[in-house]
Amino acid sequence: MQYSVYEGRFHSQGELDKMIAKINRIINPDEDSIRIYPMGRNFEKDIVILGKGEIFDIENEYIF
Repeated sequence: MQYSVYEGRFHSQGELDKMIAKINRIINPDEDSIRIYPMGRNFEKDIVILGKGEIFDIENEYIF
């Protein structure tokens, strides 16, 4: 198992959509889990999960 974190800045929704499409072509959705967390207020509604997984319900989230 490997956990990696990558940061990306997208200047439009179109750029993000292109990246998501590329990721979807190369992952194994039965084994891989890709999570995209937008930064800012109320980010929970914009979380994207590709492959397996679900959104965690954590009372106190911290970003370091």
